[in-house]
Amino acid sequence: MGIKSRPRHDSFTDSFPSQKLWDPIATLEIINPARGNITCVGYAPSCGRRCRNPINYGNRESAYELLEALSYIDTSTTNISGKLRQLAQFTLCVRYHQDQDERMVKVWSKQIRQQQRMGIGEEPLLHARQKTKSADFFEAFEQKLREEQEWMKRLQERVECLEKENQRLKYEAEKRREYSDEEKQQKKRNEETQRKKDEETQRRKDEEKRQQEKNEEEELQKKQEEEKQKKSEEQNKRRKEEEAKAKEAREREERNERVRRRAEEMRKMRAQKVKEQADKERQEWHQAWLRYVSQWEQIKKNGTKGTSEKLRETIPWPVKSGNYKDVSEAAIEEFFQKALPQDADSALTLAYMKAECLKWHTDRIPRMFGTIEDETLTRLFNTVAQVVVRLRVEKARK
Repeated sequence: MGIKSRPRHDSFTDSFPSQKLWDPIATLEIINPARGNITCVGYAPSCGRRCRNPINYGNRESAYELLEALSYIDTSTTNISGKLRQLAQFTLCVRYHQDQDERMVKVWSKQIRQQQRMGIGEEPLLHARQKTKSADFFEAFEQKLREEQEWMKRLQERVECLEKENQRLKYEAEKRREYSDEEKQQKKRNEETQRKKDEETQRRKDEEKRQQEKNEEEELQKKQEEEKQKKSEEQNKRRKEEEAKAKEAREREERNERVRRRAEEMRKMRAQKVKEQADKERQEWHQAWLRYVSQWEQIKKNGTKGTSEKLRETIPWPVKSGNYKDVSEAAIEEFFQKALPQDADSALTLAYMKAECLKWHTDRIPRMFGTIEDETLTRLFNTVAQVVVRLRVEKARK
């Protein structure tokens, strides 16, 4: 940061509007009221006020030219942030406050907005007479600045001379002290005192260091013991957890095995029960078939005549119970499907059904039992005859 090596006002043209639109020097408070002239516009935190350092002469000239150009710009329609940043670089002192350029852009932008809200700048602020006064003011201002600069230069030279004289006097006084015996002895005593003090300080530091190392070693040992204890506890915990999991797995396996055996026993019991039930049912059907065949043999040998009620009770009907009350197409079909000998093949089964057709033929029944006048009995005979004929036909097709 500092003086910028660039053409002056490279962003401006040489042509301006016919009238000035605002006064940048007043609005931006370029003149330091504490000095009555232009100084650095930066803020000095150590002093709590505006900086009073003069700005670079070349920067001051560029600043005035830039302020003159800004007075012709309409700030309500044009963004002049870049020009304000350039102005800040010109008006900040090179030594301390060049880093406050962004801050000054924000402060000046706020002041311009306040001016716009107050209505200042809607009409030209300066007329021809004001221009003349401004030119005279700037000329006088520049003359005063040049005088102040010359005065500051002489003052600086005087300060440098005084500093050199002060250094010379200090040097001579130091030489005189070095040749003074009393001063030499005092210096030696001071050095001895300082040496002892340094030794004591070093001793305390060494003791503190040893104590710190001891504490750190004890802390490390304690930490290692705690980690060892923690590791041992974790190992015991993991071992117990693994043992518990293994025990749980064994118990679960034993439970599963008991459940499996129980299920197998139940399955076998159900299978045995089903088998026994099936055997019992086959035996019952076998007995029903034997009874059916035996009773028909008796009828063929002895013959049967009598009332309808007697015939109903006497005739061996092809149902499991043999009772006429249970006669139906479904019961008859079930009888011939389950009561026939289980070892009979298709041919033998067909032979059985042919014999049954002859046995229950509607022409043969009257010859065996006489004229049937009971409608219920007739219906029973017809039902049996129809079913056995249908079953014989079905067996013949297979």
